[in-house]
Amino acid sequence: MDGTEALKYARSRKSTSDFSRAERQQKIVTAVRAKILQMDGEMELKDLFALLQSAIVNVTTDVNVLDLISYYYSYKDFELSYGFVLSNENYLYS
Repeated sequence: MDGTEALKYARSRKSTSDFSRAERQQKIVTAVRAKILQMDGEMELKDLFALLQSAIVNVTTDVNVLDLISYYYSYKDFELSYGFVLSNENYLYS
């Protein structure tokens, strides 16, 4: 799935609910994280440079590159918990 398809998948509201959309967004973030961790140590400098250039063009943030790198190494081994999305199966009824 490329970036355009991932955005369509994550943002789609026509056939499902907002609950499903939130769950799909979590799946995309988890998959991106897994891909980044898979590339750790295997990426050549030119590939890293291309990835950073793409991020600079496509991402708007106030986090500078050095902080981003620091965050990556500080949190790369954290285990993510996901699936905690409000749904029509787990909310309280009045």
